[in-house]
Amino acid sequence: MRPRTITRTTIVLALSLVICASLQASDKKYILENDAMRITFADSSSGFDCLSIINRLAGNKRFVDPAGDDLGWPGLWQIELSRPPEGHGERQKMFVNNKEAGGVKTARYINIDGGKKLVFQWKNISLADEPGCMDVTATVSISAGRSPSSWTIDVDNRSRQWGTDGVTFPFLRTVCKSGTAEVLLPTGAFGGTLNRNNTSSYEGYYPYWSCSVQFLAFNQGDAGLYVGAHDGEGYIKTLKLTNNQHVMIERMAENTGVPRSAKIPAYPVIVSAY
Repeated sequence: MRPRTITRTTIVLALSLVICASLQASDKKYILENDAMRITFADSSSGFDCLSIINRLAGNKRFVDPAGDDLGWPGLWQIELSRPPEGHGERQKMFVNNKEAGGVKTARYINIDGGKKLVFQWKNISLADEPGCMDVTATVSISAGRSPSSWTIDVDNRSRQWGTDGVTFPFLRTVCKSGTAEVLLPTGAFGGTLNRNNTSSYEGYYPYWSCSVQFLAFNQGDAGLYVGAHDGEGYIKTLKLTNNQHVMIERMAENTGVPRSAKIPAYPVIVSAY
């Protein structure tokens, strides 16, 4: 047998395959799961969007199913910032979200007792003409068995101009297709209103009579999904549901609009299958 000749083209092709494999291994979809639910997040190029939540307790029913034009929305978090006007007028506003934020994006798993935690980080996000002045850390954890998932977020704003007004987290797109689910909305003085085949939107400020509880729930047949702020201190927050059934929980920052300030209430949001 004649020995195979190794050409420069062969070497370049082999190196390309190795690099591609390495990139695929290090930047992929991320999954958290237990006996009750399976949560899938996108890779870093899509800002680690939440792509689906599967209810394993009731026939693997899927919640969170973004598609089409909905992909233009953020799928995990959004931050509202403001600064004083140049001259007279209203304060200038800016929004940053997980999909459009620059900086260095990383994700890592951490083992916890009987489960795992996913830590997503955006380091050195630039705001307008200020480079590398903000970090965001979003954490989702889930324990073994039928435990719910717990979602937390932390913002480090070092901007000399922009102050943090509010943080929306989680931002879940199309929890159910419009008109396909029974949705429990936190409206009314007695704990909520159940809308069958819901197509309507909702926006409520807690604590207020029109938003009497801090959660929403979605039923499709025997499968349900609960999304709630577990905030025993009763901080001001806004619960939102769009016509496309995107769900948002927005918390107000302390010292709203003050540069280099980004302190937000640290309560978790619980997402649970039932």
